[in-house]
Amino acid sequence: MNEFILNALLQLFAIIANVSEDGISFKARNIVKSYLSKHLSSNLIRKYLRLFDDYLKIHHPDIMGEEGGGGRTTISDSLKVTEIGKAINRNLLQREKFIVFLRLVEFINEDEVMTKKELDFIRTVANTFNLSSTEQNNIKEFVLDSLSREIETDKLLIVDADTKSAIQEVRHMHVLDMEGRIVILRHASTNTFVFRYRGDSTLYLNGYNIIPGRIELMEQGAMITGHKINPIYYSDVANRFHHAEVTSKVFFVAEEVEFQFKNSSKGIKRFSFEKESGHLIGIMGGSGVGKSTLLNL
Repeated sequence: MNEFILNALLQLFAIIANVSEDGISFKARNIVKSYLSKHLSSNLIRKYLRLFDDYLKIHHPDIMGEEGGGGRTTISDSLKVTEIGKAINRNLLQREKFIVFLRLVEFINEDEVMTKKELDFIRTVANTFNLSSTEQNNIKEFVLDSLSREIETDKLLIVDADTKSAIQEVRHMHVLDMEGRIVILRHASTNTFVFRYRGDSTLYLNGYNIIPGRIELMEQGAMITGHKINPIYYSDVANRFHHAEVTSKVFFVAEEVEFQFKNSSKGIKRFSFEKESGHLIGIMGGSGVGKSTLLNL
């Protein structure tokens, strides 16, 4: 992510920040830091956090000890938001805009209260990012930790130890011995998954601790692990959504496949194989055992 975009994003965070005489809350600052950590080294994170502090002083001068007018969101701020949003819109892919918008809503909700001005801010950014009203609402309700009817149920997946979903019409994944619950939201137009874990177990996303209550991004190839549960793979999650969208399945069938190198007894022993679409298949083995040969048959 280039410097221009990072500057623009930090300005959006600063404009909407809920600032007191002591600055912003640890939770709010951690949201900004968490977002930066996805894109920057530790040294650059410190640099951009200092820049964020500078923007706080610019946009909240009366509270942060600078001269000038203040207030959380003014008319001039709304114009700034629109201009900054347009600049971001020209430079980010839709998936990245979804993630930025999610973090902004999360940042706004750090005090668990959304004022009318803040909701107006959310709508302004979302409209600039070309997010539909339904997408806006799905994100907002997910951040609020609400599984109300206002969220499209076909965009949700619940992962827990229950044998079926506790909420009607919501997709479900049964994981034996899992304590607590993971709720996953899919942004359909970009096929992006975010999730939140509520529970007391220690779970990991790609080896890093999952903090209960925090919204995490599930990238392609990611997996969620724990001491008592089988791994939850990205492909498992994606398949829960994609199976419902596929009207017909494709079957890959290989019958009595075998191969032998010329003037050699080595090759691939005869085998048969059958699998339907929607599954992730791995071919594993040491160097020279025939993985590439198999794929070339």
